Amino acid sequence: MISGIDMRLTNGSEHGAPGLAAALTEKTGGALRRIAGDYRPVSVMLVLATLMAGLLSYAQTSSKTAPISQPPRVSGAATGSVVQSVPGPWGQLEEIRINTEPPEDFVAQHYRYGTAQWVLPIYNREQVVQLFKSARLSDAQQKSLFRDAVENPLAGGWTFRPDKELLLSLTPESRRRLYLALAEFPQNAAQYEPFRWRAESLDEWFANSGVSDETVNLVKKLLYYRGQAVLFADPELVLATLNQPEDRLRLLKTLSRQSTLLVKLTLRPDSDIDKLVEYWGRGGRSTDIRPLLDSLVKVPEGCSLDIVHLLPRFARQRLYTYPILNQGFVDPKYDCHWSSMNFWNDPPDNRLGEDPRYAREVLERDYDLVGKPYALGDLLFLTNGNRDAIHSAAYIADDIVFTKNGSSIISPWILMRLSRLVSYYENQDDDLQLLVYRRKDNK
Repeated sequence: MISGIDMRLTNGSEHGAPGLAAALTEKTGGALRRIAGDYRPVSVMLVLATLMAGLLSYAQTSSKTAPISQPPRVSGAATGSVVQSVPGPWGQLEEIRINTEPPEDFVAQHYRYGTAQWVLPIYNREQVVQLFKSARLSDAQQKSLFRDAVENPLAGGWTFRPDKELLLSLTPESRRRLYLALAEFPQNAAQYEPFRWRAESLDEWFANSGVSDETVNLVKKLLYYRGQAVLFADPELVLATLNQPEDRLRLLKTLSRQSTLLVKLTLRPDSDIDKLVEYWGRGGRSTDIRPLLDSLVKVPEGCSLDIVHLLPRFARQRLYTYPILNQGFVDPKYDCHWSSMNFWNDPPDNRLGEDPRYAREVLERDYDLVGKPYALGDLLFLTNGNRDAIHSAAYIADDIVFTKNGSSIISPWILMRLSRLVSYYENQDDDLQLLVYRRKDNK
């Protein structure tokens, strides 16, 4: 066991907040509940917060631990445009940005909404007041919140039901500060798993959606920012303004959009097949990859191949898809850690999402910490200042990763730029670190 920094898997806590929520004992929560398996059972959360402490440790000065508290700015090409990537051992790639939406029946069956509700389960009144002051709420706003608040002394917490006027009166900065605090508790479903989009391309979020301009403008008044992502966590307020079920469905479907990449490998008669097979054939798949590449380089004018055909079966079967329902629910193990740690597995090992002791054993036994250059299938963990692994993904090529951003039914498996992924979990108060692991049999 190497001593140094402790890294703890935190069950894919997708909001990027510290692990305070792992101490809770209930999951009752907001009026808008995402009931399709967004959150881990609390017993698993508690186990992960305790048993996974000290998962792997490394010296703080190790060059293999990369600080990423200030990820590079992401210019982001417009949806549908083709961008040539930087050539490397993976070959010459081209990427096309696309947007994906969950199926309508997923949205219709797995969203419920009512009135907004905030839960602060561990704060006494003085602490709540201090939190509100740190969020820059005025005395009038605080008075409005406490007027209809419910105190539960036994649980040591408060439940607030903010009205429309209060929600609309919040400044973007107050909303950001307050909602990031609420996001520590899974009871606050909307803040714990907010809708999010690329900040520099906000108009694309609602393009060709059929959502009315009036509704879009209302949504924009309620947005807040974290890093390079724009977030929305007040669906109850906007849904209450829509009278028709189809309008509510259209809005939720649009808010659930995710931006991803379609990536193709360019092949020409002079392409170095041996190098391409060496890179894409990792994991003992060279004999599967070579015949396909050999046939494509013989096309006189060259051609492009979607890299989904070059991925291991686990990723190939899931990319651009949504979790399958199991009796009306999605298995909560379908989170980022289950998805990344099963990248090479066929069939997937479900214990990696169910048993933290076992996940720790697998990581310690089968993986080594590595630095750049990264290679196909490397595990990338984003850790915060508490050494909690708040997200993980699998490296593909040229800074592109395979990821599932949340365990929700509306969260598909997609491809993203690593810099973009970091921006989704970036917070000005976080000291994000990147830890990268490689399977020992893939060296």
